[in-house]
Order: sequence, then structure tokens, then C-alpha cells
Amino acid sequence: MHLWPRHSTFFCFACCSLMAALASGCNLIGAAAQVLPQPDILPSYKGLSGQTVGVMVWVDRGVRIDNPALQGDVARGLTTKFSQVTNPKDPKDLEKVPPEMAHIQYLNPMSILRFQEDHPELEGMPSTDIAKRLGVTRVIYLEIYSFETRPNESIDLFKGTLLSKLEVLEISTGPGGVKTARVAYSDSDLRSVYPPNRPEGIAGTDVSSEYIYRKTVDQFTTDVATKFVTHPAER
Repeated sequence: MHLWPRHSTFFCFACCSLMAALASGCNLIGAAAQVLPQPDILPSYKGLSGQTVGVMVWVDRGVRIDNPALQGDVARGLTTKFSQVTNPKDPKDLEKVPPEMAHIQYLNPMSILRFQEDHPELEGMPSTDIAKRLGVTRVIYLEIYSFETRPNESIDLFKGTLLSKLEVLEISTGPGGVKTARVAYSDSDLRSVYPPNRPEGIAGTDVSSEYIYRKTVDQFTTDVATKFVTHPAER
């Protein structure tokens, strides 16, 4: 019978101990990574500072029939959230305004909505052609193509889901006053859900479609606004 030398036995024992220590160390590193704070998420687009900005919202015709106020609610809600960041009520908070959101002038969202209502022929035109007619230097352009307050798999539950496309258009004026517009940022699959952390939805006598509608619009406008400011990572 072959016997290993003592030093071989010791070597095997040492290797096993080392492997166990490494495994334990990996577990500790993984646990530490979960405890350490995640870095903030930087803005997806940083070109609003010092510009005149308009928020334009288009809603799919089928969605608009079921939710006639959605277009105005989103335009007002998003412009209001932007304005609160750029122009805080307390002057002491002006120094806290993120540099990417400083010195912005916002076009009244209702004037844009009236413009859209007065020009139905614009629907279906390229966003770059429409943006040049608003008299601003930046347009946040949203196309909402799906909105629901109940999940398809269960009509007994409430869950708001809004799907849209987001573009940021930069408008410049060249020789002879000729305006051009280009898409500087785009997200073709923007999805907002309320409640965000309950995939099955919510039920209860105190919950209604109207409540979910308002909460989903609020969640959506927050999701869009965070694309333009530095914000904490999700925990």
C-alpha cells in the first residue's frame, strides 16, 4: 500500500484550508458589496441648462379615448417637477440646484397643448419638424402608446403601466434664420409601473382606477425627470 509523505498530507490540508478561506472571503466580499452604498446615477442628458424648454406629449388615439386628460396631466406634471428643481420656492435652495438644471425657462405646457389641438395635421409628422415650430431651444418629446390601470392577467387587481418613447430635441438657428432640429437623446422603451415593487398589483376597497391613474402619471413623470438629474441608485 502506497503512503503519501507527511509533507504531502500537510500540503493537501493547507490547500483545503486555503480554499475554504477563499470561499469565506468571497462571501464576505459579497456581503460587503451589498452594504456599501451604490454610486449615484448620472443624467442621461445634460443639455437643458440655460435653455428654453418645452414639454410636448402625444398620446395614442386609442389610449386618448379612454384617458382624455392624460396628455395634459403628463405635460403639466413633468413641467411642474422640472420647475420645482430649477426654481425652488425658498431662495436659500437656489445654490442646491443641479448645474444641469440651472437657468432654464419653461414654456407653459398648456400653450403647447393648445398648439397641438389647433394643428391636428401635425400628428404623424417627424418630431424634428414639429419641434422647430415651438419657439424653444429644447423639446422634451413624449409619445405614450400604452396605458392601463389593471393588469391583463387579473382584472381583480389594480396596477398602472405606462409605455412611451422619449426624445430630447435640440433646435438651433442658422444663417438666414433657418431652424434645424436634431434628436440628441432617445429612449424608445420607457416603462413606468405603479406600484413599482408589487408585480402582482394591489387590491382593496380604498383603491380605484382613478387613484391608480394619478399615481401612475406621477410615477411616470418622476421617472422621466430623473433622466435629467443626478439621482440615487435604486436600493
